[in-house]
Amino acid sequence: MGYHEQLDALATELDTRLRRLASSWGIHEGQAIEVALGPTRDPNHGDFATAAAMAAAKAWKRDPFEIATALASDGSLQSVAQIQAVRPGFVNITMVPGFWSGVVREVLQRGADYGKSHELESRGPMLVEFVSANPT
Repeated sequence: MGYHEQLDALATELDTRLRRLASSWGIHEGQAIEVALGPTRDPNHGDFATAAAMAAAKAWKRDPFEIATALASDGSLQSVAQIQAVRPGFVNITMVPGFWSGVVREVLQRGADYGKSHELESRGPMLVEFVSANPT
């Protein structure tokens, strides 16, 4: 399984945990909570983080740290060395060292094709615009 597939699987597992948590608390899913994983701002905080608990807290009217703690303590995850809840309600994730060597191996195997999206190539031309948030 490649880098992106592993991150998708991790996000899916966190999403499953979030749904299970909602169900156990008697919360009916009226609005889907997106589990978006991104790099941490500080490498000392792990490799990836999600603020899904913060979004869920607003919708569920619960303490975000309580939700993050429940997400982090719901068993181990594949390729994850550590999963930690931090205030106010983030979940920080540290991957096992083998995860990163697998990424390097994948990049070396694919060479110049690494990161290419054949799905996007088949759609034809694409226009990407960059706009200033503060136009002058």
